[in-house]
This record gives sequence, structure tokens and C-alpha cells, in this order.
Amino acid sequence: MALCGSAACTADPHPTTATGATRNQSCQQLVSEARVTSGGPDKRLDNSLNAYISTGKGWTGGDSGYAYQVKGVGTVWTYADSIVGGLVGKQIRGGTFLHNLILVNNGGRWRVVTGGTAQQRLPLVGPAHASDFYLSLGGVVDSAGLQVFFTQRLWVGAGLLDNIGVKTVIATFALPGLTLRGLVPLADGSKAIQWGAYVVRFGGWIYIYGASASGYHKFAYVARVGGGDVNAKWSYWDGNGWSSSPGRVAPMRGVETEYSEYSVTAAGGMFVLVGSDSRYAFSPYTDVYLGCTPVGPFVGRARFQFTSLVGAAGASYWRDPTVYVHDARTQPAFSSGNRLVVSYEQNSLNFASVYRDPTLYRTRFVDLLITIPPH
Repeated sequence: MALCGSAACTADPHPTTATGATRNQSCQQLVSEARVTSGGPDKRLDNSLNAYISTGKGWTGGDSGYAYQVKGVGTVWTYADSIVGGLVGKQIRGGTFLHNLILVNNGGRWRVVTGGTAQQRLPLVGPAHASDFYLSLGGVVDSAGLQVFFTQRLWVGAGLLDNIGVKTVIATFALPGLTLRGLVPLADGSKAIQWGAYVVRFGGWIYIYGASASGYHKFAYVARVGGGDVNAKWSYWDGNGWSSSPGRVAPMRGVETEYSEYSVTAAGGMFVLVGSDSRYAFSPYTDVYLGCTPVGPFVGRARFQFTSLVGAAGASYWRDPTVYVHDARTQPAFSSGNRLVVSYEQNSLNFASVYRDPTLYRTRFVDLLITIPPH
């Protein structure tokens, strides 16, 4: 369906029928009437991941997971910081800590894809220097293969979060083998925006979302590229239209997020933006916005709490008051119709807690439901 008449709009790439919607309803009417409600934890996905982790034979924890359905391969997860192995009883003792890897689930058969060898695992994308590392962000499966954004981070202190981004690269993995085929530095070289927060295809375009590279209250940005290769020429949303100049990029209206990762997906004849609440640092809430184009404006901010087990409650449950949640995003690989599967990550500023209780450091899933009142 055509969502609206401006040059920024596209046809909904995943047409769905919102509850009670008719063809005569405009997108703006859908946005004004739609309600987003929580369907609670997605126990099927939670249990599937937990059952695999409990075997102790592969990935035993990590964060920043993006899922892709890849024909002939299965569900492919890219992960940033991760632990492989080391599960002994109810604790992790040892294991291999890697800053990036791929996790594959093909019909319940799981495997971990890393660099190096089975005897000495290394990250898929390794550091250029001993003082830096690469974390994976969003990506897309298209004609070029699996293309994933990686941010190169540089340590500037001894604390868990004492690192800064210095460069973004795009890694291309061949399919179906998932071998690293090449790394291409991001063309515009801007350090003010961290590109790769989310990458998604709408119609004939691949949309690349980004966020302010510094500060807790981050603005959201978007670029796009035609065809099937993220390394082709980008155009940038400047607030009114698309520009070939990266210097003209402007933030999307009405959106702030705490972290550099969020998602924009299509559902119910609308576009749905999901991101971590920006009201305060390490918020256990997520924000949900609705809009009529991939660039907004996004309105109808709704807030949902993922977990109460942070702060004082976290001190009681985890024996750690510094547990926090982060990087809420929709996972289209598991979503359907007006039901969105949203993932979020847990971590601790006291990383020893992760080894003491490995149930802390893993992706969790909740369902969000979009409904529209019948007429």
C-alpha cells in the first residue's frame, strides 16, 4: 500500500493487514489510532537460546545480537562481545572472550563461527593494534552476501566502558560458507555519527540507520543505497529529501535514543521505531514510535519496561546493583504480521557477575503487539 504522498515515502515492503484496518484508512489515521501493547516475554525464543547455552558446548553469553534468516544456512546471529565455552555447572570458568563472532542455528543444530582455529579461537574481524577491537552492529543479507557494520573501538582507560569509536568498516561474508570476504572502510569517514545502528531493506533501497557517536541522548540519522550492495554510493536524509552529500545529513524528527543501536521495521501499514529509553542512563525501558515513512517523522512515543531486575532489585536478584539492560531492537527474523519480536541485552558494570551467573549475560526476547480499533 502507498503510505503517503511525499518523495520520502516508499511502498510498504512487507504488506500486512492491521487489525480492523480498511484500504480507505490513511497511514496517518493508522498511526493516530494504533496501540502498541506488550505481549510479555517470548518464552519460545528465550527457552531455545537458554537450552543451547546450557550445553556449554559453544556460545555461553554475549550482547548486541542481530538475527538474519539465510536460505540454506538457517538463523544467523551476529554478536559483539561474547564468551565461548567455559560453562562449568552454574558458572563460567575460563572460556574464550571474543569481541565479535557469528552464531548459527539450523533446525536446532547450533554452531559458532569465529576466526582462528578450534584450538585457538579469534574474532572474525580482528584488531589492527593491541589497543583496539571491533564490535559488530547491524547488517543485511543481499546480493553481495551478509554485509555487517563493525565499529573499531580504542581503549582510553581501564573501565569497562572506557573506549571510543575511531572508525567504521563494512565486512562482507560469503554465503553460504560465512567466510570473511573483505573489509571496506566507511566512505564518508564521519566520527560524529555511528552508522550501522540498524540496516534494513524497504522496497528497492537498503536503509542504513545511525546515531550520534557520543553522549547518552543520541539523535537518529538515516542514509540509503539502491540495489544490493551497501558499499555502493549512499544518499543521506537532510530533513527534506535525499542528498549525495554526507555533510547535509540531518537527524530524524522526534526521535532520541540512549544507545547507538535501535530498529526501524514495517508492520501494520506503518513503520515502527524501537529504541532504548533516553530519559536516563541505563534505563530498563524501551521507547516505541510510529511513522509513515522510513525517515519519520515518528510520533506516539510509548514506553515499556523490559525488566525490573536492575538497581536495588538487581542487587537482590543478581547480587549486583550495576546490572543494566541496553540496545532494544526488533528482530524481523522472528516477527510476523502485527507481532514484533523485540530483543534486549543485559550486562553489568561489574563484569565478574557475568562469570558468576551466566544467566545474566544473554539476549532476551519480548513480544510487542500492534492493534488498531475496528471501525
